[in-house]
Amino acid sequence: MPPCYNPPRYPWNLKGGFSVATALNIAQIIVSIALIALILLQA
Repeated sequence: MPPCYNPPRYPWNLKGGFSVATALNIAQIIVSIALIALILLQA
């Protein structure tokens, strides 16, 4: 788990929210890179 991970009993504190937002942003970046890679490979 990343250092910003928090126990389940405190799921809505600032660090937990930041971790979730960061994870979503990273996921979106990975998806974007994957789509670009697929387009480049098909070219």
